[in-house]
Amino acid sequence: SGTAYVALKAGVPVVPVGIGGSETVVVRTRGVPWFSRVTVVIGPPITVERAGGTVKRSAITDLDAALRARLQAVFDEAQAASARRSAGRRASHQAGQGV
Repeated sequence: SGTAYVALKAGVPVVPVGIGGSETVVVRTRGVPWFSRVTVVIGPPITVERAGGTVKRSAITDLDAALRARLQAVFDEAQAASARRSAGRRASHQAGQGV
């Protein structure tokens, strides 16, 4: 909720970013390091009206809920894209080795 508070207080947009595939950046395959694909998805900005004076708790809660939903959506999209890219790369790598 800190992000929501600062965005409301300053009146600045919040940009959700999802990163997929970062949990296994380097994987060892047969003793050889294999770098996995990391995908970054940048969602559309969430525009915020500047709160004059005190920021209402309900405004923070509403923005926080919207931000969490958008963050989950871009994270899921990034995870899926990273998995597709890594699977394609593994398949071509295995085909080249005759596996």
